[in-house]
Amino acid sequence: MHLLSVSSGADAPARRRTLRPAALASLVAAGLALAGLAFPASTSTAGKPLTVAALPPAPPRWDELEGFLAGVRGGFRGAISYYVEDLQTGRAIAWNEHQPLPAGSIIKLPIAVTVFEQGLAGKVRLDDEVVLKATDKAAGSGVLKRARAGTRLTVGGLVELMIQRSDNTATNMLTDLLGLDEINASCRRQGLSSTCMPRYIMDLEARDNRIENLTTAADMARLLKGLYGGRVLDEVSSARLIEILKGQQVRDRLPRYLPKGVVIAHKTGLMKDACHDVGIIYGRNHAYVVAVLTSEFSSFGQAKQAIGQIGRAVYQYDGGEKLTKPPAPRGRRKPPVKARFGRSQHGG
Repeated sequence: MHLLSVSSGADAPARRRTLRPAALASLVAAGLALAGLAFPASTSTAGKPLTVAALPPAPPRWDELEGFLAGVRGGFRGAISYYVEDLQTGRAIAWNEHQPLPAGSIIKLPIAVTVFEQGLAGKVRLDDEVVLKATDKAAGSGVLKRARAGTRLTVGGLVELMIQRSDNTATNMLTDLLGLDEINASCRRQGLSSTCMPRYIMDLEARDNRIENLTTAADMARLLKGLYGGRVLDEVSSARLIEILKGQQVRDRLPRYLPKGVVIAHKTGLMKDACHDVGIIYGRNHAYVVAVLTSEFSSFGQAKQAIGQIGRAVYQYDGGEKLTKPPAPRGRRKPPVKARFGRSQHGG
């Protein structure tokens, strides 16, 4: 055994004291204590279960979200375009976002913006009344097609019906009030370079002649970002229109797989060979613009599921969750529906 020897003085090398092991241990412990490195009284784990805390999974990165959306796109049988942007960081993911597609009922969002623009200009008031004419009535989505001619409705009420119920008759009444020229001029003022409304929402003769209302994912995202930031209208009008969008009744696309209570301000569109949803998803941390347009799909159900997967992935990313596909629906599968709407129909 090696023992530590300590000299009793510099001039007496022959006189040494030898420290016993117990004294040596006390000396080392005292030194460690002075240095703030003292050990606890007992560090033995003998006979005790070893517990290791599980590390939480790493939150998904932005490039993982981009890859997940690419997977949704790759599995989609048809044409799809999308634009996703984190409104707090400005990071964006896009695919074919400038590809014009038939707008369907999402053209009603620029119509609503035009109404509020005209209100700010003093040309229209939301509490003005408009009389329903028999010629205003349109097939497809909405409740006013069953109302009596002569019914009086406020402009604000028509905007709510057009957005929240995708009411085609309310859309016709507002289009009459504003005029197609003014709606298209508003689109140009807002920088919607690929959005146009050359025909009424249910002018099927014009549609058969290939006169189509068009828009892009990028244009719809631009309009929604402007509303969110209070740049399209003033802050009060922007906030009011966003509140109307939050009341959307059709929830089978972007909100399809979101938990109950998640706030989303959005507008849907559905017609033959077109299924869309564009909106603002309010996540637990950030808000996101999400615009998804689809066409040439095998079934409406497939298109709605793809849009819903994108909405779910954005919400999961925001919450730091693992990005997963929604569980497959239980029960008997219904055969896919290729065309639920006939020539004279137009849905929300």
